[in-house]
Amino acid sequence: ALTRAASQNPSRLFANPIIHHRAAHSARKIIAFHDTEEMPIIGTHSGAFHADEALACYMLRNHTKVYKDSEIIRSRDPEDWAKCDILVDVGGVYDSNINRYDHHQREFKDTFSPEHDIRLSSAGLVYKHFGHEIIASVTGETDEQKVEIIFQKVYNDVVAEVDAQDNGISAYDPSIQPKYKLSSGIGKIVGMMNPDSVNDHELAMSQFLKASDYMGAYFDMAVKRIGKRWMNDRDPVHEAVKDRLSVHPSGQVFLMERMCAWKEHVFDAEKELGINKPLLYLVSQSGPTDWRVIAVPVWPESFQSRKALPEPWRGIRDEQLQKISGVEGASFVHASGFIGGCKSKESALQLAAAAVEF
Repeated sequence: ALTRAASQNPSRLFANPIIHHRAAHSARKIIAFHDTEEMPIIGTHSGAFHADEALACYMLRNHTKVYKDSEIIRSRDPEDWAKCDILVDVGGVYDSNINRYDHHQREFKDTFSPEHDIRLSSAGLVYKHFGHEIIASVTGETDEQKVEIIFQKVYNDVVAEVDAQDNGISAYDPSIQPKYKLSSGIGKIVGMMNPDSVNDHELAMSQFLKASDYMGAYFDMAVKRIGKRWMNDRDPVHEAVKDRLSVHPSGQVFLMERMCAWKEHVFDAEKELGINKPLLYLVSQSGPTDWRVIAVPVWPESFQSRKALPEPWRGIRDEQLQKISGVEGASFVHASGFIGGCKSKESALQLAAAAVEF
């Protein structure tokens, strides 16, 4: 019906609240598209848009074979939903057998897995069902085991945030007064892309597509980083953790010849290896004649260490540090105790050992 209306009067496309993806570019493109090939249609709600359906539509249109480059309809009319091949964030139904992915139902309580307690948004629902294909598309990875690892990591680091924000779940205890206002969250940025009037349907669709592309650019960048750098660092860190007892008899110091993004991998390795005695220090090279002793944080993003380097060493350098620590070659310890420097691997290992035993 929309295509026939376009052939009679293309301007009618922009008076209708059901706006197709390509409507803002060329009515003739829509006619040609549907005259030559029946393509699936993705449906979502009209009105104000949010990060979750913006991301859900992006993932479907860019990283799934079935819905690649599909049209998008934004509507709250059930008659229009019936024309769609898949619905996200609207319709009051979650049933993957009929391609309906809404999460607003009173009875909806689905999470990503039994280990998660955040209810899914439309982004989480699409990712849960299409995520392996999406990860393979973004990264080019073909190894199923690696795809699974990235799939889990991407949900925890990227999609869970979208789910939580859409469901009104704070990242911290809401009774805590924040020290500053966080104005740059992805949900807020997408929210600011909404036009002043949702009755301007052409503008609303244009802004929705911008929001979807914004979410997609962020998503692709994050997935590629996890799929490459994070995955490349994973095995070396796990091997170093396995070899910890050869570094120090306590098993609380691990050695890496090359510095990498190690923090999250350490926690995963401890869990996978069933380590009960937590790792305290990493010893790693940072330059030709520079080695570092780094305290393991209480969690990957924390500035608090499990056991900071001893307080008497903090803020002390060179000969004075060597005297009080008893380690020849020690060059500095940061004032907070999260890191120290040495002139050789041997002195760094000695400094770490002394810190364990302090």
